Amino acid sequence: MYYYQGLYGHKSQSVLYIEPLHSDQQIQSLKDLSQKYQRKLLFIYRHDRSSSRLDLIRSAFSLSDHPETINNQIWRIVLEASP
Repeated sequence: MYYYQGLYGHKSQSVLYIEPLHSDQQIQSLKDLSQKYQRKLLFIYRHDRSSSRLDLIRSAFSLSDHPETINNQIWRIVLEASP
């Protein structure tokens, strides 16, 4: 899926796949990329068995849950708030 997004996705989007996301260095890299390319971040994760540290991700960014993925969904989305 990420391969096709990179090939055919809109040129204003950047898609990264990082698993697991669990270190301050990775968080800082994402912050740097977000600032450099002026992109907001969106995280997709599997809530029942994620190897990433969602607590670290949530504490590093101002995120909100996407309303369509809150209830009874295995895959969930959190995204940066609009200014």
